[in-house]
Amino acid sequence: MKRLFILISGLFISLQLLAQNPTAIHMGFVGPTNPGEKPEQVFGGTVGTTREQPLAIPNSGNGTIITGFPYNILYFPNVFGSDLFASKGYFSDYVQLSWDVASQEDNIRRFKIYRKPLALPDADSTLIATVSSLESGYRDDFIEFGVIYKYTVFAEGIADDIVVPFVNIIEGNGFALPEGTASGRITYEGGTAVKGVSVIAETEGELQGKSIYLNGTSASLSAPHRQGHDEMELNKGFTLQLWVRTDGFTGTKQIFNKGTDYTLSYDLSTLSFTVGDATVNLPFNNPVDSFFHITASYDPGDSLNLYASTTSDTIFSARANAGTTPAANFDNISFGGDAAANYFKGYI
Repeated sequence: MKRLFILISGLFISLQLLAQNPTAIHMGFVGPTNPGEKPEQVFGGTVGTTREQPLAIPNSGNGTIITGFPYNILYFPNVFGSDLFASKGYFSDYVQLSWDVASQEDNIRRFKIYRKPLALPDADSTLIATVSSLESGYRDDFIEFGVIYKYTVFAEGIADDIVVPFVNIIEGNGFALPEGTASGRITYEGGTAVKGVSVIAETEGELQGKSIYLNGTSASLSAPHRQGHDEMELNKGFTLQLWVRTDGFTGTKQIFNKGTDYTLSYDLSTLSFTVGDATVNLPFNNPVDSFFHITASYDPGDSLNLYASTTSDTIFSARANAGTTPAANFDNISFGGDAAANYFKGYI
């Protein structure tokens, strides 16, 4: 049925655009000029736009035109229906990959999975696994913690001598973040535990990380929503944590948002966290030339909680009752800007 549709649409384009008052039109097929000529390959193209041979050919000067669909072109639809999903710190000791196949299932022989460190763009990717054509995911257990990898999934059997995004390959970046449980004995100088005391664990040595600078005028980060992944709808609850350092702006700027249902904003004196029709505000003066940590937590039907702290021991907090649970939200997740261009200037 697909070939019939393309044939008809090709004839339609030929007749509408190329026929010039012929006395007769012969319906036929335009073939290779030379016997044994290799068919041209067109990926995701439209008829008549990426080929050299015309769809309508004058016939011996007798006032007729031969027109038809060119059978010397191989049309390849997109095999993959969306980007490669690669987990980004969701798991402590592995990276999870998943992909969706939209067409050509019967022609795929197997999937080959490659990776390389994202910090080495000129390095060759290494083949790390080969899985069945029936698979739609892979778990990479052999990773280095904190290293961001660029993953490539190649569908073998479609067009193995070339590489075309979404036709036979998709790519994505993923990483794992280690976690652990610390246990031990707590002793008290007075010998007796005191109710309500806070226990703070401190690291030895200097820990460093990386941030991204947003210019306050046009820069933001965006994570596309993936339908079918319920956790990205956020209405079942979530916790957001991030380090922030401002770089001189005025007004209220967006640090995080997912449409208008979920927002985290700052005006250098107050942090505001909104979920649906409920908002919690936390007075917090901007520390000069310093990073500060933000935690925003949403518990559906219960509360919104907001915390902020610098490197000192003081933690500021605020709480508000949760409102009506928002409906499923399919907007992208954004950091540093929103549709109203309230761009954050500084580091996240």
